Amino acid sequence: YAFPTYGAVISGIQYSGERSAIESPNLRHECRSIAEEKMDIKWVEDFISLAQTRNFSRSAEDRHVTQSALSRRIRSLEAWVGTDLVDRSTYPLTLTPAGKLFSTTASEAVRLLHDARRSCPGRACTREATIHAGRQLCA
Repeated sequence: YAFPTYGAVISGIQYSGERSAIESPNLRHECRSIAEEKMDIKWVEDFISLAQTRNFSRSAEDRHVTQSALSRRIRSLEAWVGTDLVDRSTYPLTLTPAGKLFSTTASEAVRLLHDARRSCPGRACTREATIHAGRQLCA
């Protein structure tokens, strides 16, 4: 089974979800500058899965990605949000207070996005859209 690859561009170099971890002290800062502009809904779906399973391995298996790819995607989401969502120092892992708030709001947002897509007659809606939420995701 070939796992899907999702790319990210960091400092002009494309990295895919299937490559080994990128070791860089500036990675969080580099991801942050990219993440400020775009966020992939798969990151949110990964986070929701992780919030439910409380286990990177199980969540990666459920999402059909490698554990390292899932971890990078969660870090990218955290960079986009601007705070840690997961406390990785506990087992099973726990959500931070911001992660708990984000999980509730993000689950509803993903559900609404999927509902909106299904409501498009003949799937005539475009694949890309800008969504403006009227609710703050994290305090």
